[in-house]
Amino acid sequence: MRIIIVEPNKAAYEKDVTNVYHEIFRTIGGSPLVLFPYEQDESIVIICNDDIQDIAPVNRVIFDDYGEAIDVIAGIFIICATTNDGNFDNLLPEQSKWLLEELSEMSI
Repeated sequence: MRIIIVEPNKAAYEKDVTNVYHEIFRTIGGSPLVLFPYEQDESIVIICNDDIQDIAPVNRVIFDDYGEAIDVIAGIFIICATTNDGNFDNLLPEQSKWLLEELSEMSI
C-alpha cells in the first residue's frame, strides 16, 4: 500500500508499506488520531499521534477546501485513503500528486 509520510520541516514523501497499521504505530507512535480534513474528498485521512498534539513541534497547518485554517498538526503524520467500510487504502495517483505538491509547503 502506498502512503504519504509528512515530517516537520521536510517535504512529504511516498512510501510503500505492507501493513499500514504497523506503519502507523511505528511512524507516529502513541494513540492515533484520524482526521478527515477535506470535504471535497472524504476518502483522504490524516493519521497523527493524539498524545503529542499539545507538546510536539508544529508540523503543518491544515486548511479546508476553502482555504480556512482548521487545525494544526504536531509531529510526524501519515496520509492515506479509506474505503467505504472504513479500512485504510492506497491514495489514488491524482490524490498523491496533489497532496505531495501541497505538502511541499509548510502548511496544507
